[in-house]
This record gives sequence, structure tokens and C-alpha cells, in this order.
Amino acid sequence: MSLRALARAVGVDHGYLSKAIRGADKVPSLNLAFQVAEALELRPDHFLEVREQFVIDRVREDPTLRDRLYRRLASGPQSPGGG
Repeated sequence: MSLRALARAVGVDHGYLSKAIRGADKVPSLNLAFQVAEALELRPDHFLEVREQFVIDRVREDPTLRDRLYRRLASGPQSPGGG
């Protein structure tokens, strides 16, 4: 599918879609990621933005998960205030 055809399928300007794909413009909406995934017959979590938002949402909803994840990450060499 061409970029123009994909842009038509998701209802956005092809120039905007091109910039979004290249990362040359603001971060595209999750809605756009879902629309593109549907048009290309991909799972929405094919896109990094969707996976990141899923993780962020789960961490915000679950303080225990947040704290466990923080402790695990903070024990590494790039931890806040660490090596």
C-alpha cells in the first residue's frame, strides 16, 4: 500500500503521515497508530507508541507494579544517583 493510499485509508493528509512515520513532526496520536494498524492489518501493539502507552497505563494503575519495576531498574548501573 502506498503512503498516499494509507493516508486516505486513515483519513489524514499524506504529508502529515509521512512526517509522523519519519518522526519529523510531533508524536502521532495513539488513535492514528490504531487506524494505521487496522488499515495494514497489523496488531496495534506492532507500534512502539502503543506498547509504551500500555506499560505506562499499567504502571500508573498499579502502585505495587510501579514500585517493583522501579526497584528493579534502580538497582542497575544507570539508576538515578547511581553509576
